[in-house]
Amino acid sequence: MKATFLFILCLVAVLSSAQVNCGSVYVSTQSNRNVFLDPYSNTSDTICSGESDTLTAHGGTSYLWSTSATTAAIIVSPSQTATYTVTITDGNSCNVNQTLTVMNTPTASISPSGDTIVTCQSTVTLTASGGNVYLWSTGANTSSITVTPTQQPTTYQVNVGVAFATCAGTTKVTLASLQQAYISPSNQNINTGGNAQFALSPPQPGASYQWQTNSGLGWQTVSNAGQYSGATNDTMTVSNVTTLNNNQLFRCIVSGDSCADTSNVGTLIVLNSTGIANIVMVNDFTVYPNPAIEQLTVNLNSYGNMAIKMFDEFGREVYTQALDAAQQNQSLHISTNNVANGIYVLQVVGQAGAISKRIVVQK
Repeated sequence: MKATFLFILCLVAVLSSAQVNCGSVYVSTQSNRNVFLDPYSNTSDTICSGESDTLTAHGGTSYLWSTSATTAAIIVSPSQTATYTVTITDGNSCNVNQTLTVMNTPTASISPSGDTIVTCQSTVTLTASGGNVYLWSTGANTSSITVTPTQQPTTYQVNVGVAFATCAGTTKVTLASLQQAYISPSNQNINTGGNAQFALSPPQPGASYQWQTNSGLGWQTVSNAGQYSGATNDTMTVSNVTTLNNNQLFRCIVSGDSCADTSNVGTLIVLNSTGIANIVMVNDFTVYPNPAIEQLTVNLNSYGNMAIKMFDEFGREVYTQALDAAQQNQSLHISTNNVANGIYVLQVVGQAGAISKRIVVQK
């Protein structure tokens, strides 16, 4: 009975000695915060999404990580919370298991999103997500803020974190109100074979652009083909101009997230070899009888390529005819047999503008 008691005391002493020897082994972590962890506690470190952590075991002669690595240090970049365990063996064959938990902070986001948002709204509500703690550049600490866009682009940034975490995700968005766009200079005098460039002022990053042209037959959408480039940019180029481009009109539709604005009209004037413009004018015209019964007679006093159009009171086109120079300065007859009674607008359209007159069809 006495011998057994002494054996138990000896066993306790051995275990106590092993525990003391294992006290020199531990695990440290180094991310943005360079924290050394207590080897005898359930330790953890927090990193943000996209970050990596270096986990280093100390005091041993060999190491075996739960990742199967056998080096003292490993670099980890988990996409979600993960636990890493290392077995440290020291010179006394002492094994210590150390657990390290790495938590990732969710990625921050803002709605509406985009590098630059151009809007016509008087106020815009920005909503952040990805955590439960928020801090905006305006000083607000709520998930949503309401701001008033101005013509000067303003950037709003938000830090998004998780309660009790030591890091946060960051994101931002820039807002600006849609401005009136102007072609500057509006008229381009270009020699035959040269390039004409129409530019909007001020440029508005984040807005959408669509250039249009009118050669006398109404506004048409410009595409990046042939003579045209930059049809959807704030600057458009017409290359290798010819006399066919003379007095061609251009404008641009500038769009934000929920609205659009039309610029002023620019004119391309092509100069001949003597430096004199080939001008197409739209002069006044006369039309009779008014009211008309079966036919309208239009006396033209213009020259150059143009068109004559007729619209009903709802703006719908009911008649159109293209005219070349041979048809100018003479009378043109338009049948009204297939036109219903009503009020109409007769319009002569040239490359430099248009003249309209109000007519009545009464049969």
